[in-house]
Amino acid sequence: MDVLQIQGDAFSEYFLHKILPHEAKLVSRLDESGAERAWRGLNGLLRQAHRELRGSRQARVTRRVLLDPMAEVLSWRLGELSVVVTSIGEEEESQPLYIDGEEKAVARVLAISAESSLDLPPEGLHRRFAPAHRLVRVLEQEGLTWGILLNAYELRIVRRSEGFVSSHLAFSLLDMADDVPGARSAWKLLWGVLRGDSWQPSPSMLDEVVRLGREHQQEVGTLLGSQVPAAVERLLQGAITHPANREILANFVAESTRRRGLLEHLHAGALRYLYRLLFVLYAEARGLLPLDMPAYRDGYALTGARGLVRRALDRATDPRVNADAANGFYELSLIALFRLLRDGADLGPEGRIPAYGGGLFYPHREPDCEYPEFDDLRIGDQTVAYVLEALTHVQTKRGKVTLSYRELDVEQLGSLYEGLLERAVDFVDEQSGPLWRIRLDGDVVLVTGSQLADLRKRRGEIGAATLDLDETDEEDEPEDLEAEPDEETDEEADEEPVTIGKKKPIRILPSMLEEPNPIPVGSVVLRPGLGRKQSGSYYTNRAFVEYLVRRAVDPLAEGKSPEEILKLSVCDPAMGSGHFLVGACRRLADHLLSAYRSRYAEEKARAEAEGKEPYQHELLVDAGVHAEVARVWTDEPAELAACRRLVAFYCLYGVDKNPLAVELARVSLWLATAASDHPLTFLNHRLVPGDSLLGITVDDLLRGIYRKKTKKALTGDEPHQGELGLYFSRAELDARLQRAFRHLREIERLETEQPGDFEDQQTASLIM
Repeated sequence: MDVLQIQGDAFSEYFLHKILPHEAKLVSRLDESGAERAWRGLNGLLRQAHRELRGSRQARVTRRVLLDPMAEVLSWRLGELSVVVTSIGEEEESQPLYIDGEEKAVARVLAISAESSLDLPPEGLHRRFAPAHRLVRVLEQEGLTWGILLNAYELRIVRRSEGFVSSHLAFSLLDMADDVPGARSAWKLLWGVLRGDSWQPSPSMLDEVVRLGREHQQEVGTLLGSQVPAAVERLLQGAITHPANREILANFVAESTRRRGLLEHLHAGALRYLYRLLFVLYAEARGLLPLDMPAYRDGYALTGARGLVRRALDRATDPRVNADAANGFYELSLIALFRLLRDGADLGPEGRIPAYGGGLFYPHREPDCEYPEFDDLRIGDQTVAYVLEALTHVQTKRGKVTLSYRELDVEQLGSLYEGLLERAVDFVDEQSGPLWRIRLDGDVVLVTGSQLADLRKRRGEIGAATLDLDETDEEDEPEDLEAEPDEETDEEADEEPVTIGKKKPIRILPSMLEEPNPIPVGSVVLRPGLGRKQSGSYYTNRAFVEYLVRRAVDPLAEGKSPEEILKLSVCDPAMGSGHFLVGACRRLADHLLSAYRSRYAEEKARAEAEGKEPYQHELLVDAGVHAEVARVWTDEPAELAACRRLVAFYCLYGVDKNPLAVELARVSLWLATAASDHPLTFLNHRLVPGDSLLGITVDDLLRGIYRKKTKKALTGDEPHQGELGLYFSRAELDARLQRAFRHLREIERLETEQPGDFEDQQTASLIM
């Protein structure tokens, strides 16, 4: 294992490694000098303990040789060994950890025999008797948040959570004894959060690390949400202004009406392009794309030492500052990356990159559309560099930091999409003149120069010598919305200036990630729009989704067999980017894995009672464990991912009117299930575009059928797949259309005979 490993969502890896050592609020409590002084003694202690514990099978020896000396180094006050009675009976002896002057324990410490696994149960016992699970049950019974678990080779700080899986920090004691690179940094962290006086004053260092880490994640996620619209603006601006596109776009840009139609059309393509980048960044961070293959890592990857992001943001090769670097390399590299992920590639001895496919990576084509597609236009290397920076770096209160996509939830990617639905694309023309992007009482708004001057006058800011530039303010609320200021009458403009009271001064925000300047004529901007309301799209936060899922899923899945769980059906008729389905997938997978483990334990106990010693694979077969789960048995994260894939494939269904939302839902579940061995299309038959309220219309039906690749498919009787994923022969199509028209005539008759008493929405879905 690495010197320090992190599991669960309580701890932010980026915060621990990059921010905590310099965090002003905590740096004095970390006591780095004390850690340096204690290091030599700790290193010698671990070396001696490993020699004495080799081959030991008694937990009391681990306590005497390792735990007690470490408690002395860390100034712990350990209580007497005690048995805690939990829901399943008496738990093995553990010790309470006290702080000076307090009678209530702040944590529970469990030391096990030197060679025992922290995650596997003793031979012959159910998995729930694994030390890690036992400690969590003790913490639940005692009402404690923190626990410490150790054997001869690993010390684990466990944080109890309300869900199925708790979080932990794991320190390799063996690596600390060998003083490998990174060992001293890990020790400084352990010393900073676990020594006796780190628990006082309240809140403890561990609680503060979790709180500030989550604040950092929330801040970074909010800032990313505010930068994504700027990235979309930059993509559209790059397409509109690139010299290679002038001839193609000249006729559209010259006329305001056609220009608006063009921008709305390209806007959808820019969103798709942006989500490709977000998908790759997230999948690479989670190890779902083949970064272990040199050809991919060195030639296509966005992240890593030789990734496109590092090259684009390196001053020597940044196309924004080095004209020689703006030769099309970055733009063409992204095109090649998207094509590789869509079609796959055989890399010979290195292996094969599968064809992930998926509508997200296919160029979007609308038949009979006069506007060019976004994928057919050039955007330029400078645009690529701006967009990559916007998606990978944010300016926080602590300075510029690199985003860790590993710590982002799949749901956060969906929330970015939901936020973009609130925006409508627009163009700054001569009539409106240059616009200013300002922060006004917690909102971000676009105003003309005259509107800005009027606002400043009315708020009593007219006497300021210069415009205030944007500054980070700890009390500022997250802003990622835009709102138009109300129109003001001449009488109102003539009123006396009013004082601003507690309102914050107007601040000028950067224009598309640059210095605060007015947005010039000829620029593309995103304004507040009705897209979200018109599409019926609303974002539901994760906490509420988890509550809904628990209430809906737990009563159906608790105590059920794996087969019964996989027969459950969960349908979201307006799934958006799949937030609810991702939550349901996680929850059902937890129940499914628990059911498989119980079945396996029963089979093992039965075999032992009969005096048999079957191999593990025989027990898995007898227990009916699905092959997808059986091949990764004993690897808990892989087991859980396999169960999520099974749940997604057997139990989940979803519909949405927005085709892009459907693609994003498919991608979200692909990421949530870690389905790197499966194409992005593996849920296409279960997550489909459509209207759950009105059903499929005749026009949609015809579009889905008649968009065919060959003339033979148009006239023949062979079934084929249309855009909606529906398989029809010509004869079946004719029958369905006749039935549809009969049904429509019946609707008209009923509406005529019973006006106001009949809703065609209730019956239109019967067309299918």
